[in-house]
Amino acid sequence: MFLVITFVLMALLLRKAFCSWLCPVGTFSEWLWKLGRRLFRRNYLLPRWADLPLRGLKYLLLGFFLWAVASMSTAEIGAFLHSPYGLIADVKMLNFFRFLGMAGAITLVVLGASSVLIQNFWCRYCCPYGALLGLASLASPLRIRRDPQGCIDCAKCARACPSALPVDKLLTVKSAECTACLECVAVCPAAGALSMSAALPGAGWRWQRLQPWALAAGIAILFLGISGYARLTGHWNTNLPGDLYMQLVPHANEARHPMPGERSK
Repeated sequence: MFLVITFVLMALLLRKAFCSWLCPVGTFSEWLWKLGRRLFRRNYLLPRWADLPLRGLKYLLLGFFLWAVASMSTAEIGAFLHSPYGLIADVKMLNFFRFLGMAGAITLVVLGASSVLIQNFWCRYCCPYGALLGLASLASPLRIRRDPQGCIDCAKCARACPSALPVDKLLTVKSAECTACLECVAVCPAAGALSMSAALPGAGWRWQRLQPWALAAGIAILFLGISGYARLTGHWNTNLPGDLYMQLVPHANEARHPMPGERSK
């Protein structure tokens, strides 16, 4: 829960920075599309008629998970967290990979191959966590801004954008797909033409440029500060006794996931 709070707060303040700066799945996805670019000298983009509906898939997945949680009462959520399944959910996830079935293997192969060919396939089309952070990032005061006076229309920013956003045609990037990775800013050859800027109140709204180091510092402060607070206050580690945990581990595959609306047993 502390991590969820951290990443949502990060999205509210610093856009979807978790996805490009911290997410381990995003890192692995980046390795895969870079491998594809090395093998095939390019990555592929799906046509617009396929890209737009597929981008909505992650929001449908997010909606399912939100419905699953919302359909449970507070008592049922508490019962789930303290059920055998909830207590050893980490072991269940480990066992998914240790005893990978045919369906799981095929899914992973398809996702891996797709990520080699299409840049950030999982992040762009499938990740419900990214969908949640993207929606929260719409309230962020940060935006990538382009100065049309300084822009030389080289379109390098658009080609560098991992989310395939038309940065070169926008004055302000407002999309929920923007992950604040600053790739577009890094490749821009025109000094000052592109920047991450914050909307500040004043006599009307004014924009203040944000240095990359300040964004990195903000991410580090939020992540280390909140997780450090949780550790210092004793809220980070479970209070499950070690001997009980070890009794549950051998029976991890016997624990069944309670369905939405069903009281955990």
